[in-house]
Amino acid sequence: MEQEIRLNSAALEKWIEDMEQKLTALRDLLDILETEEKGLKSIWDGGAMGQWERRFGELMQQLRECFGKIRELLAGINESAYALAKLEAEMTDEAEKLSIE
Repeated sequence: MEQEIRLNSAALEKWIEDMEQKLTALRDLLDILETEEKGLKSIWDGGAMGQWERRFGELMQQLRECFGKIRELLAGINESAYALAKLEAEMTDEAEKLSIE
């Protein structure tokens, strides 16, 4: 019985790279949002602004926390991907040795 082994560490590495780029774009958007919020302070004053500003701060803090968690998860995935790529290379070497024999 012939079996086929398909390993996709390259695809996983590409996915991780894409996710890192998306996270960078998200961080850039959050920076822009924070800058725009500062500009809004200069033209909006009063109680409503204070309430909005507090809520904005709470939500931005939640976003920062989630962003940090995502970065940690992505770092763990990246570490696992490296281990899988190494295993894939070892398995490919062993398979080539078996086909030569």
